[in-house]
Amino acid sequence: MTDEGQGYWPLRVENDGVNSDVEFTEIDESTGVSCIGCLPTSDARDPRLVRQLSPRARWSRVCSGDSQDGRLQVRRNSSLTLPGASLDDPVPSQKLSFHAIGEELYQRLETNNLPNFLARLHLDEDGGLDRVASLWDPQKYLWFAMLLAAVVFNMVILTSSNWAIFRSFANDMYEQQSTILEHAIEDHANVTESTKSVLQTLAPSVDTSNAYSQQAQTADIFKYIKDPVQRARLLTCAAMVATFEFLWIVVYAARILADIMVFVFGASEYMAFFSLNSLFQVTLPYLATFSSIKLMGRVHPSLIYAECTDFVRESAYSRSRLGHAMVVGWFVLTRSLCGIIALGSFSVKMLAVGLQVANPDHGVVLPCMHIGALLNQCMGCVLLESLLQDRLFLFIFGGQDTDYQDEEKALRYVYQCRVVKQIWMNFWATNMKFKAIVLLATLDHYDLQRLLIDDQAMAMENEEQEKSVVEEQERSDHKVISWTEKTGTETTGTVVMET
Repeated sequence: MTDEGQGYWPLRVENDGVNSDVEFTEIDESTGVSCIGCLPTSDARDPRLVRQLSPRARWSRVCSGDSQDGRLQVRRNSSLTLPGASLDDPVPSQKLSFHAIGEELYQRLETNNLPNFLARLHLDEDGGLDRVASLWDPQKYLWFAMLLAAVVFNMVILTSSNWAIFRSFANDMYEQQSTILEHAIEDHANVTESTKSVLQTLAPSVDTSNAYSQQAQTADIFKYIKDPVQRARLLTCAAMVATFEFLWIVVYAARILADIMVFVFGASEYMAFFSLNSLFQVTLPYLATFSSIKLMGRVHPSLIYAECTDFVRESAYSRSRLGHAMVVGWFVLTRSLCGIIALGSFSVKMLAVGLQVANPDHGVVLPCMHIGALLNQCMGCVLLESLLQDRLFLFIFGGQDTDYQDEEKALRYVYQCRVVKQIWMNFWATNMKFKAIVLLATLDHYDLQRLLIDDQAMAMENEEQEKSVVEEQERSDHKVISWTEKTGTETTGTVVMET
């Protein structure tokens, strides 16, 4: 058989035992397209079967009677498995399992040594700033309410727990002071009357001591610890943890005030929107799960190497060997302190919650609330949303070395500021102020992916490709190929192929 063109359907003869001297061969195997049908010969009643490379194709035959001219009409099927196909070709329409679809796609891409797995990925060069308004979803009201509820719940439980620890510590100190003064009065018989009067004045009366003890009895969560030495040790550790958390809450309150002041009165627009992003994307989520247990996230095995690398790279003292060693030593020291504080905090809080559960005076609701708060604080020692956003930004701005350079990190911050500014302009400036606050507080990595990946541009590109393919097919319509029938005398017939 001779091939008078390119781009035809590949054909293969199937020997049906009748006139086997008619032979066909495949046409343009590189196109990777298959067909099925019947070919008329000089005797239209004796067709030759043509086998399709994939048996699921649909076909139809149009025969011109006794004429040697015939037409083989072939249509593509949506479920063809085609050699050299791409991910843009449709998969079978019937419902299949993930592994069945994976098998289909694997067969499609098997013929390519380096297939294009990212054919459906198109990054928006402007970061999707023109599509910020499309991020709004009424469900964000729910997520915003949950965020505020988590912040309020965690702050209330944290404050009440630390206040109970302070009261227990103060009650223990009060009792120790009363005991010391009483023993001083009783044991020192040789003291003067004036000294006795002074000691009795300093020592609280029995009624005052009993009244204070009764008031502090229910607040003392460590009252079941009878050993005075162990009790004093635990109360000291708990008081240190409570003091640390109280001071850190004050620091967060000052940070919130500072961010608001910079945004309202700052001269730099970049720093204004950077502060606004820090307020809603960093401070509020941290307050929702804040406790000294969060310091355990600073020594997390999966994160500490990246933090050490960033810490050393961003330090101005790491240019020399001595400075590098000092910076690394400081990092090890600070992270060791973080681990010790987090370990002590977790121990104290776990003990305090257990003692509250064992105390019948606290009922059922309050211990359950403290258990929920402890679980919330433990789960929040590493904020997954912040981690996912950091990983997404590292993929976009970090480059192939998977590490931020100074300009790359600055570009990331600029992009975040522009997104915040666009939200502010689209919502706050158009009198949708509450929506602006809600969207700023609930912006997550899903929203960022929707902005950074432009499906519309990819769809337009696919549409242009499909249009070019259709034009190419139209140009190749009604091409003529020839076959040779070997019956002793060579005879030539024609078949017109339609795509």
